[in-house]
Amino acid sequence: MKTKYLLLFILLICSLTSKAENKIVTFDASVDRTDEKTLSKEGITISLVRGGIDFNNNTYKQNYRISSGAEFRISSKIGNIKRVKFILSKENDYSRITVDNKAITLSSKKDYAEWTGDLTQITFYSSDTNHFSSIAVTYDRSITMSSSTYATFWCERAYTMPTGLTGYTISDVTNGKVVYGMTYEAGSMVPAKTPLLLRGNAGTYAYTTSDDATDAPTPNLLQCATGTEVSSKDTYYYKVSYRNSTDKTIGFFWDAKDGYSINIDYGKAFMAVPAPVAAGAKGFVFDNIANGIDMMPMDDAMDGQPKAGEWIYDTNGRAYRYSSSIDKGIYITKGGRKIVIH
Repeated sequence: MKTKYLLLFILLICSLTSKAENKIVTFDASVDRTDEKTLSKEGITISLVRGGIDFNNNTYKQNYRISSGAEFRISSKIGNIKRVKFILSKENDYSRITVDNKAITLSSKKDYAEWTGDLTQITFYSSDTNHFSSIAVTYDRSITMSSSTYATFWCERAYTMPTGLTGYTISDVTNGKVVYGMTYEAGSMVPAKTPLLLRGNAGTYAYTTSDDATDAPTPNLLQCATGTEVSSKDTYYYKVSYRNSTDKTIGFFWDAKDGYSINIDYGKAFMAVPAPVAAGAKGFVFDNIANGIDMMPMDDAMDGQPKAGEWIYDTNGRAYRYSSSIDKGIYITKGGRKIVIH
């Protein structure tokens, strides 16, 4: 009997430790202020849809003021929103916020109003003027993979790599290729603030965090994106994306036209390569050869013939064995040099 209860206890502990955790992002009106109509923090955005909203109110300096008749949206790109808690200021004696024509829940002490659900974005309506001292948004800790099977990610705490995903640091760019550094298989502990390139099937993957204090591995050309612009005339910056809206080649590509700046969402990662090392490359395509990543140089094409049987690649990243009968066109050698076959 004791053995039975012990097994039940172990199963309970395992179920609790495998449950995904939530994170709370709090917008504090005394600190998080702006003259714009959009307020963003750690991957969560509050934005005006119509009407009036004041995130930097001069009359009530400790409050956010939302005008009567205003619609505003709270959205997340880093996990589904589970709860939004509006802390009422002394100017509010009851909740004046609705969703889909229904008033959100007001606490018994009338000190906060709360929405609960499971959405990436919610549109709220202010039926009267509201003043909030803070807005707390709770979201689930999860990683979303698209059909491209690639993504980037970092977490402010150490976490366990979910089953079905593998993460990689990028240690170098050499001989015309991006080089993997550390590999994090499913079940391994990823140090806090470690930006990774992830590979896995499309879906949503929950993860659990830890207080593990292991340092992030170096070297790593990937950097943590915080939702603000990063720029330098000495560095090229790349994000994971399709080459363009019509060419669905997936890889690391410039975010800006000149490659010298980048601005992507909080929680994602980008690759920063010193300009002399990048040698003007606008992109690095992903494919199924070598270690999974090959460089796609975009500089002016150069003449030259590879050896018979050598692997070369077209501008879409497809691999071919070179021969005298290969079709004419522009190809890239394994060394990263662009050649023209006449």
